[in-house]
Amino acid sequence: MLSCVQRAFLSDSSAYVVTRSAAGHYENGRWEAGTTSTLSVDGVLQPMTNPAEILRLEDARHVKAAFKFYTLTELRIVSPDESTQPDVMTISGDEYEVEGVSDWSEHGGGYKVIVVRRESQAHDAG
Repeated sequence: MLSCVQRAFLSDSSAYVVTRSAAGHYENGRWEAGTTSTLSVDGVLQPMTNPAEILRLEDARHVKAAFKFYTLTELRIVSPDESTQPDVMTISGDEYEVEGVSDWSEHGGGYKVIVVRRESQAHDAG
């Protein structure tokens, strides 16, 4: 039997494409990115309308847009050693990185995921 949280996640959910990268490694002193795979993830997307929520993000000044995404699928953030990149979710043709994941198992299951689209920085183009 599904919990009320799980039923809410599934009743109004849509499918989104998520790109996941395997761990990368150094080979002969050069970084080799891991292979990527895609998966379809069902969930409910909502805008972050509270400015305080966006300001709590680690690098809020470089965030162009952010959403909350409620899903039953656990998504990944960047690993502490940065060998594994965060999952990337496609929303209306734009790519959003998974910035944070909250486990809602104590509230009936599922995850609250924060996804962000960052502004391009001069040091990123190259």
